[in-house]
Amino acid sequence: MCNFFSYFFCFWLFFFSFFLLFYFFLCFLCRFFSFIFYFCYCFFSLFSNFFNCFFSLFCYFVLCFLFFFSFFLLFFFSFCFF
Repeated sequence: MCNFFSYFFCFWLFFFSFFLLFYFFLCFLCRFFSFIFYFCYCFFSLFSNFFNCFFSLFCYFVLCFLFFFSFFLLFFFSFCFF
């Protein structure tokens, strides 16, 4: 009985961690493409408002890094369980 519950708990953790991985991967992709589009917008507007574009691009970069780092951590911890 205990063995069944431990396997069930492990399966639930494994499934939940991969669900979170998929979610963070999608968020990372969305942030990455929005970063590219915004960079193109700033570049083709000839940096008319340079500081605003720079700050926004920096924020996008930080968000992309955080999503990628959380993706890596979840991926690492999901395989540490097994």
